[in-house]
Amino acid sequence: MRKAFRDANVEDYESIEASLPGLPDSNDGHVIAAAVKCRADVIVTDNTKDFPSNLLEPYGIEVKNADDFIADSIDLSPSRAIAAVREMRTRLNNPAKTSAQLLLDMEKEGLTNTADQLRDSTSLF
Repeated sequence: MRKAFRDANVEDYESIEASLPGLPDSNDGHVIAAAVKCRADVIVTDNTKDFPSNLLEPYGIEVKNADDFIADSIDLSPSRAIAAVREMRTRLNNPAKTSAQLLLDMEKEGLTNTADQLRDSTSLF
């Protein structure tokens, strides 16, 4: 992760983590503390139940599952998103996939909103 994205490692978040009230899963405190430290707007996780909105609200952070986050990203810039999906699909060689196959794989992985948004654009990717 550090090689691909140097700023991905958040440091000196421990004092924030120590100040967080009771969490549904105490092992997730570092995630919220790191998000607060780097002023993130969103925590993306499919484990949304462990990140209650009442705990995140004071920090201006919301929690989204991966499907909603990707679908929102597509909404922000459909042409860029389609170009990214096209590039991703063309890198798949073992096995290669058609646009339709890629959408089916997305749905199988729970990315139903994402697949629905892309379905009308399959000729573009």
